[in-house]
Amino acid sequence: MVWPPGEPLPDRVHCLEIDQPTRDGTYTGYLVPSVIAVHGGKVMVGEGAKRLCADIAKYKLQQNRNLFCECKNDIGTNITYHKAPEGFRSPAEIGGKVLGFLYESAREFGPDLPNCRYTILCWLTKVRIWTATLLNSCD
Repeated sequence: MVWPPGEPLPDRVHCLEIDQPTRDGTYTGYLVPSVIAVHGGKVMVGEGAKRLCADIAKYKLQQNRNLFCECKNDIGTNITYHKAPEGFRSPAEIGGKVLGFLYESAREFGPDLPNCRYTILCWLTKVRIWTATLLNSCD
């Protein structure tokens, strides 16, 4: 959504609550941490991956191998994650997984969403974890 200051806000803008699988069940919220974990044959994006970070040793997670945090800081560089599985070896691939998760989650909200524009707002929190919120704005 492009909104020039001084113009009225569109009347159909709202935040979407996104379901995020965790080891303890589904967490639903507006914020989706940009964290990815590859664990137990599954790819966890968002809150589930963030919660796995709390016990890295227990889940045998290693940064840039099967756990990816703050990769947006590396987008635009030549950094590669050579220990990571195929499809997780660059900051752009990691960012694509997060955006793909958000896009697929938004599509679950209704059949009219293909006519909508999706905006991802990102900001850096005090604890240096990137977070994304998905908004949709329909014409």
